[in-house]
Amino acid sequence: IFVKFTLKTDKFSKETNGEKVKLVAWTTTPWTIPANFALVVNENFVYSLVKYKNEYLVVAKDRLEYTFGTEEYEVVSEFTGKDFYGLEYEPAYDYFKETATKNDWHVYMSEEVVMDEGTGVLHVAPGFGEVDFKMGKDWGLSDTVHIDEVGNMKNDPWKGVYIREASPLVAKDLEEKGLLLRSEVYLHRLPFYRGKNPLIYMTQDSYFIDIQKIKQKMLDLAPEVNWIPKTFEKRFNNVLETSPDWSVSRSRYWATIMPIWVNEKGEQIIVGSFDEMMEYTDQIEKKVNENGKTEYFLDGEKLTLHRDMCDKIVLKKDGIEYHRIPEVLDCWMDSGSVPFAEHHYPFENKEAFEEAFPADFIVEYTGQIRAWFNVLFRLSVILFDKIPYKNVICHGVMFGTDGRKMSKSFHNYPDPKETLEKFGGEALRLYFMSTPVMAGGDINWSDDLLKDQIKDVLLPIWNTYRYLTMYSNIHNWTPTTTEFTSNADLDKWIESYMKNVAIEYSKALENYDIPSSVKLIQPCVDNISKWWIRRSRNRFASGDENALQTLYATMVLFVKTFAPQMPFLTEEIYQNLVVNTGVSNGKESVHLEDYPVFSEEEVDHELLEKMELVREISSNGLKAREDSGRNLRQPLVEAYIGSDDELVKNIVQEELNVKEVKYSKEPISGDDYVTFGEYEKYVTLNIAINEELEAEGLRNDFLRKYRDLRKKSGLKLEDKISLKISFEDDAQEKALREYIEKSKEELSVKEVSFGEKGENSKEIVLNEKKIYIEIG
Repeated sequence: IFVKFTLKTDKFSKETNGEKVKLVAWTTTPWTIPANFALVVNENFVYSLVKYKNEYLVVAKDRLEYTFGTEEYEVVSEFTGKDFYGLEYEPAYDYFKETATKNDWHVYMSEEVVMDEGTGVLHVAPGFGEVDFKMGKDWGLSDTVHIDEVGNMKNDPWKGVYIREASPLVAKDLEEKGLLLRSEVYLHRLPFYRGKNPLIYMTQDSYFIDIQKIKQKMLDLAPEVNWIPKTFEKRFNNVLETSPDWSVSRSRYWATIMPIWVNEKGEQIIVGSFDEMMEYTDQIEKKVNENGKTEYFLDGEKLTLHRDMCDKIVLKKDGIEYHRIPEVLDCWMDSGSVPFAEHHYPFENKEAFEEAFPADFIVEYTGQIRAWFNVLFRLSVILFDKIPYKNVICHGVMFGTDGRKMSKSFHNYPDPKETLEKFGGEALRLYFMSTPVMAGGDINWSDDLLKDQIKDVLLPIWNTYRYLTMYSNIHNWTPTTTEFTSNADLDKWIESYMKNVAIEYSKALENYDIPSSVKLIQPCVDNISKWWIRRSRNRFASGDENALQTLYATMVLFVKTFAPQMPFLTEEIYQNLVVNTGVSNGKESVHLEDYPVFSEEEVDHELLEKMELVREISSNGLKAREDSGRNLRQPLVEAYIGSDDELVKNIVQEELNVKEVKYSKEPISGDDYVTFGEYEKYVTLNIAINEELEAEGLRNDFLRKYRDLRKKSGLKLEDKISLKISFEDDAQEKALREYIEKSKEELSVKEVSFGEKGENSKEIVLNEKKIYIEIG
């Protein structure tokens, strides 16, 4: 509504021919107009004095169109906000004239007046609203309220009417008084309780803790806390710097009581224990239970610190009765008391509390910076003059699939139990810890990202474990130690790599840096499964014990390292690889193992750097092959690289499937040469192919497609089969027949025959020519 307030001044009589001037204020809460005690303008704004229907009204110049719409009006003159400062006006209602202060019903100035809404004139009811209350305190205004504790009006003619129902009645009354300019329906935000009931801002008497007395001490101690992410340290400091005094009393029923009893004169008794309470009453009975614990009873029931019992207790001092005040404690005081309350300190467990305080670590979401983290800090400084926690992980918010806060009423998130049953706790945990949430960011729930943890981490490492057990069974190999024993370059590399990962992972966890720790897991899985195993396949096929022992030691070290964040999968693998094999240095559980600790001297960083160079060179070589149209199964005669290290050259030779790797300071150019990369990481491939190389490429293509066929047929590596092969192309038969006959072991074949296509033959295609294979 738009309300007219008449100024008690003749300051503008020249412009109005002696007519009164009215300031037009705007409010979305008509029921607060009876409690108006000030009007506010902005000293920097221009205000227009307009003539509208024989009245002289004042509205901010930039809000004229909004205020009057299409109605006609005449701008008589213009003024600044300063011209109205200090002027007195007539209140719309005179309920509080007898108790009003000399500062009530005047015009004030404030930057809080903005041009985004309203008329440029702010209506102030200090009893309602945080900003209004502060203005009232600053200017010495009354803060009288005209509603009761349930929101009903207390003054006639609306006594007993709820404020929402009173608003249209107030508007109608203002119209009858000639004080209503107009009204409209306006959509705006309001605070609501969790039960979807609107809240009312209203001043109430309260008990406060004087935070200002400890504010500097809190700011002095704050740097002792390690915040993760670090950016939240500044936000917490801002909370401390701007902290108002703490209102600790609440007008509700269920909460911890305020232990204050008063008599009719207002004198108080404040008690700090049941024993102290018993000094003033005989209503309480004290007993020791069978466990030696002291308990207190009221009327035969165990006494608790709640209103339903404590309000019955009457204290007496010098023959005068004291009754408990109705207020209870802010529940955040309970939350902030957790560190000592859980030990029943200071009444017992003194040593247990002092050993555990301050906490090494605490975690909650960003909203607790102003809430739980804050009250814990306040009470700790007040009571113990120290910080309550050393390290804080502050995570973000996981929103629903639609971007809104997760809510049962929105149905915007999957059922937690079904999610756990479908994906498992391991995947869910890794998903949470790998998202920006652990760095204080907010994200929307995503099943796809959850599935990625299974696809990229859990399945590969489980398949790696199965790969080890499969070849161990094939070659009847049993481990005797969990240590690395091989001196082969590739094995020494994975040993150094795994030890370095354990060092970096431990550092991250020691620093409570969860995102950095989780980022190590997937690359580690990839390095084991996609690099080391791939480079070692021939060794596993031949039963090389160094390869088997190295993979075994790698897997044991993997599960020991990542057990804190993958407790279930690592335990399963550990039980099967260590406990069930009876390895002498194993423990009953991976979670009973000492965490792996290595020194930097145990890591061959030079070897790690060489292998990183190998991988970058190999990656460039694969891109050079792609540019030239030469697939990896087609061997090439030679490659040139910018490193002369023998280890690097040997591995690159195998990775790029070339007959020879040569060192050249500069890339080679020519019609048969393709280069990718630069400096020491470049690769130049000679892509010319002779008849011998082409035949070898054909054999490689056949081997890959044959193995795919075996896999699709459900055969295991150790399954020996009979083959009947028929070629569509004579040239292919000539190139492949001798190779197949001599490679029965590699092909896991017990016998092979060549002839016509069989009834159950399956086909593979090489260079657009078909080969028919019947498995028997």
